[in-house]
Amino acid sequence: PGCCCCCCCSCCCCCSCCCNGSRRSGKRCSKQRSKRVDPKSPFTLFVKDVAGTMWTLEEATEDLTMDAILALLRPRDVRFRTHRVKFVMGSKVLEDMDTLGESDVHPGTCLVAVFLDLKAAVLVIGGGSAGRAAVQVLSQRFADQNIILVDVQEYFEHSCGILRAYADPTVWDSIARPFSEAMRCYGNVHFIQGEVLSLRHHSARVAPVPEGGLNFTIRFEYCIVATGCDFALGKTGDGLPWKPRSLTCNQCNSVIGLPDERTCDGRRAMVLVEGQRLRDLHAQGGSILVVGADFHGVQWVCELKHHFSGLRIFLIDALPRCLGTLPKAAAIYAERYMRARGIVTKYGIEYDPHNDKFWESLGQPGKVDATYIMAGFTSRNKFMPVGTVSARGPGGSGGWIVTNMRLQVCVAASGDRPGHVWAGGRIFAVGDCQYGAVKASRKNNTTWDSPTTTFAIHPVPKTALAAVSWARLASRNAAAMRSGRHLEQASWPPEAGIVAVGLGQNDGVVCWKVTWVRDSGEPVLFGEAAAEMKRQLTWPDDAEGSLTQPGQWLATFKEGIPAGRLFTETVRSALHLSSRAWKGG
Repeated sequence: PGCCCCCCCSCCCCCSCCCNGSRRSGKRCSKQRSKRVDPKSPFTLFVKDVAGTMWTLEEATEDLTMDAILALLRPRDVRFRTHRVKFVMGSKVLEDMDTLGESDVHPGTCLVAVFLDLKAAVLVIGGGSAGRAAVQVLSQRFADQNIILVDVQEYFEHSCGILRAYADPTVWDSIARPFSEAMRCYGNVHFIQGEVLSLRHHSARVAPVPEGGLNFTIRFEYCIVATGCDFALGKTGDGLPWKPRSLTCNQCNSVIGLPDERTCDGRRAMVLVEGQRLRDLHAQGGSILVVGADFHGVQWVCELKHHFSGLRIFLIDALPRCLGTLPKAAAIYAERYMRARGIVTKYGIEYDPHNDKFWESLGQPGKVDATYIMAGFTSRNKFMPVGTVSARGPGGSGGWIVTNMRLQVCVAASGDRPGHVWAGGRIFAVGDCQYGAVKASRKNNTTWDSPTTTFAIHPVPKTALAAVSWARLASRNAAAMRSGRHLEQASWPPEAGIVAVGLGQNDGVVCWKVTWVRDSGEPVLFGEAAAEMKRQLTWPDDAEGSLTQPGQWLATFKEGIPAGRLFTETVRSALHLSSRAWKGG
């Protein structure tokens, strides 16, 4: 009778009788269930955290999953983007694919959001060339593990192509990608926009970007630090916007009203601002001084002259020639190009803007309209423990991460030599944030001042290919350490000295140094062939794959070498070139 009443009777007394029986038996009857909200009917859902912060979702439906609710809440609070989040109702923890209806969540119900610390098998700090190369290797070797990439910017850009973007703003979109898009090809890699404040043995403290949320912790087993470096600013504070003003200290020192370059829109706007300034100077017949005549400075003045022929351009350097780190033949070729286009070059001269004699030596009666400092480097490693960074290093300044030959972060001993490994050897440093060399661990009292005995690995150029090479090795070592295998030792990477210098759009010089010795190496390509190589490395046809996976750059270089090009056996074997790049006599 109870079953019949429940299924067929529509009178109130029968329903009441049935429902009362259901209460006694601990079950709901079908008549009671029929009064529930339609699965497609919207209702108000409340979500709060343990501190009492409340969020209201006005358009919730019973077929909404916990994962979909999380997506709706991400714009509301940065913690929904940076933390692992679990929703709890009563004593039950709800799973990502549970629906509101299945979980008995109805109008008026309040879910509790519990924010958990993030955990990763590997944390990669910095998404530049080195960081992206590390992600590429780690995603395969830790295929069943979670990998987190943290960067203060929401995008990365191929910085060697940024100069041309100031003249042609459409170029920027071809050299930049949002991390959220670039990391989609890796199923186990998650990107978080934030600035690392401190690094400890097994955890990193991170400030969310943009500001407004609470700092949070990421716990990890292994860590790859790849935060890069900046150009050192001159005494006047002038500098080239080669890299975005992204760190908190740079944001505080930047001019009020400038775009927030941590975002894609802000960086694009900054490129437009800088490009407009150059166009205004060009229209006025203005003057520009570039300090630093290595490959960055040479390429910059050539780009300026190509796109803004009305500018008066000066290039200076303390060294006796341009391209001081590259072979002399490359310097001669670049110097001839610059002089033919009216670029004034002065070498063996220090930048001294407050001295009238300095300007007289340039043949400039007064100060120039704009100055770009492209000499010297400064580190970006303030989050590292003081004991793990150098007292001196590239550019004469300290703050560079000290590592051993396995690229494990070490406690810095006297003379910036690597002492014992820090954090159990589970944290590695690669790319431009690293000291740039590995000091020998013991002194030789008689020959310690000799370069061959001072370094176990001699100073490595701060180039993208060098950063990629060591990032891949460190990633392999993290995987080897996890499986109990021996770790590889790094050496001076032969590809570190590959440099493509653009001289305007249709000329250039490509050369390499296969050893650390000054003036070593040889030019590979000149003229239009070099310009084409530069294009392939900087603005590739397969921009999506090439920018996301820096490991392809060396293959692009090898493929661009003409068949039958004469090279010495040392050069050819060092770069593992095919037989078509055969040795010379």
